[in-house]
Amino acid sequence: MPKNDPAAELNEAQRAAAVAGGGPHLVLAGPGTGKTKTLVSRFAILIQRGVDPKRVLCVTFTKKAADEMVERLSPYLSGVGKRDLSVGTFHSLSGRLLREFASHAGLTRDFDIYADRDQARLLAEERIWWDADDGGEITEIISVAKDSLLTPDSFRKDAEKRLKDGKIGANDWRFRAAAAYRRYQKALQDRNAADFGDLLNHVVFTLRDNPEIAKEVSRRYDYLLVDEFQDVNPAQVAFLDLLMAANPNIWAVGDDDQTLYGFRASDVRFILNFPKRHPDTTVHKLVENYRSTPAILHPSLQLIGANRKRFSKPLRPNRSGGAKVVCAEFETAEAEARWIVECVEKLIERGDDPSSIGVLCRVGHVGSRLQMRFRDKKIPVDLRGIQDFWSTPEVRAFVGVLRVTADERHPDRTHAFGSAARQRKYGQLADELRQEKADFATQCQRAAKLVAAESLTNKDEGVRERWRRNTGIARGVAAELGSIEALEEEIERSTAAKRFGGNRSAVALSTAHSSKGLEWDTVFIAGFEQNLMPHKLAEDPEEERRIAYVAMTRARKVLCMSWSELRDETPGGPSPFLWEALSGSSDATIDWRGKPDGKPWETAPPEPPKNAKEVFNEKMERAFGPGESRKSKAEARRQPQPGSSTGSSRSGEKFSDREVDRLAGLYLKHGDVADLAKSVHRGAPEVAKAILGHWGVHLDDVDCPEGTLALVMTRLQGGPKSVKRRIEMLRQQAGKRGLTDADLRAPIRSGPLAGKSPAAWVATGKTPFEALKEIGSR
Repeated sequence: MPKNDPAAELNEAQRAAAVAGGGPHLVLAGPGTGKTKTLVSRFAILIQRGVDPKRVLCVTFTKKAADEMVERLSPYLSGVGKRDLSVGTFHSLSGRLLREFASHAGLTRDFDIYADRDQARLLAEERIWWDADDGGEITEIISVAKDSLLTPDSFRKDAEKRLKDGKIGANDWRFRAAAAYRRYQKALQDRNAADFGDLLNHVVFTLRDNPEIAKEVSRRYDYLLVDEFQDVNPAQVAFLDLLMAANPNIWAVGDDDQTLYGFRASDVRFILNFPKRHPDTTVHKLVENYRSTPAILHPSLQLIGANRKRFSKPLRPNRSGGAKVVCAEFETAEAEARWIVECVEKLIERGDDPSSIGVLCRVGHVGSRLQMRFRDKKIPVDLRGIQDFWSTPEVRAFVGVLRVTADERHPDRTHAFGSAARQRKYGQLADELRQEKADFATQCQRAAKLVAAESLTNKDEGVRERWRRNTGIARGVAAELGSIEALEEEIERSTAAKRFGGNRSAVALSTAHSSKGLEWDTVFIAGFEQNLMPHKLAEDPEEERRIAYVAMTRARKVLCMSWSELRDETPGGPSPFLWEALSGSSDATIDWRGKPDGKPWETAPPEPPKNAKEVFNEKMERAFGPGESRKSKAEARRQPQPGSSTGSSRSGEKFSDREVDRLAGLYLKHGDVADLAKSVHRGAPEVAKAILGHWGVHLDDVDCPEGTLALVMTRLQGGPKSVKRRIEMLRQQAGKRGLTDADLRAPIRSGPLAGKSPAAWVATGKTPFEALKEIGSR
């Protein structure tokens, strides 16, 4: 037995968790606090205490984590081979048990395990057709059902309950999915096969139905170690509970702040309720962060601290110094993508390894644009959780139309378009374009329009939006290239760059979900904006906040967060999470910028934090110039200076153009008209009216005081450009109905918009059509 002490390099909290005695233990390990190191040490210490390594069951989520565990344990093993250890994933461990008790699940010991291709073949053989646009892929629907321990019968009953409660309709996709699930499961059973979801479910149902077998299995182990406990789903929890039937010695490590997989049936309540489900639980907290600088860790903790359903973990950084957190705003998503890629290029030129850089995003379509910009700069990328842009169904269909237009016998006529109905539609369009001899730009426009229209009947708003967005991007790229031949070369280069990134040093281009467990010296988070983070379709804001937290805490040295005011014709603007994260931060740790310069960022020496008054005065000085902004409010009132640098002209006097321009700029940064009005000693409606007028929105505060006050209460959604677009749309629609600008400024007397003018309504982000409807009814 090696004499080395596995706890020698642990800090106090890690050591307490690793050397703990029997019984239930929950180890809360924040990002960068040495979770894996503590888990390995726990296993090694049990071995050194004389526990038979074969009687310690260690469950992980990935094969990579299991292999790393075995490798790091090897110095502590004596007379035990690596293959004899009970270390593995949920699926591998349950698979072994299912081989042993296969007959109880209606299988033989040599049953087959079906992966993706096998499942697709089975569905085709059984003629189980499913429109992936309706509820998602059927294999994913069934997988989530099995993760939730739902059989075909219980899945159907769940749908019936939703129908009874009025949550779904009689034609909801869940009823069709239940029927498909039943046929699929019967087909598996007939073929003596199981998919990955069955490995756990068959074992759970077997152990539940056979208590003696459950006891016999649980007696094989004295200790149960569980990694990444925050990600467990109902099937995995049931599996663990059955393994504990004979003893309570469970030691689970995880972080409730990193529970991200609600869409896979994971639930943060499993880790939060661990002490209740296992009485006498000892909770350990690993709070020393060895990964991130204070400038990165502080805003991350500010953000996650806004969640209510969590354990409090006051993480503290082990490092000091570091660079400022970069916050960059852009007018368009294209400008944002180019800036990020230019910054990455500069880092690589100065000697940074591409693999030390991670570019993260909440959703894959943000990564698609970045992927193409990296290709332009010939920077290899390693895609993680992001589908190659040119392989998405909608883009393949768009390119297919162009290919068939150029060559009527091209294989894409039957292979790229999906369903038979789409093959007919797309093929017919290609024939028409060929006969018309349309130029390439026209071909791109009409192909994109038809392909995007195919998603309009889809009930999933996210799918519809993705089809419209991606076909629009593909159309722009293709039209710019000018020919199908140039487009083919672009696709080949992009695919080659992706392959290149897999076997050589490459920049990681990843979704936030796929970044979990990883870290980089430099991290860019693209699309850190409203509608994306949190995602507008998300149901759980706390999970969205956890996703942002995980993304931020992947950074070791440098963190850059960026957003755009306009993304694919959709108004954007900074995420509300940004303001939560930066609450309490000073400009000594934040680097605000809008475009790259000679250096991507500057290293900031540690500075003492400034109080709120100093921060406010600095912001006012930057907005209005030096001088009056540093005076106290009382002194400023005693010495009013109309037209001064503070813009504090007397009430009733007209603001100068320069003053209004600065007021609008400060409003966009801070979004609080009431505080801004106080700082310039004017009324809030007066300041609101001036800002709206600066953007072409003219209101009369005498006729409609509530209209201007609406701006005081609600931050404009999307900034001045989107306000102008909404007002212009309102004017166009009003003109068609014979309405004038006077009608748009006058207050509505009754209805939902009572006391407000239509112009004020749309200025705060609301739809112009409802406003016009109210005008028509007054």
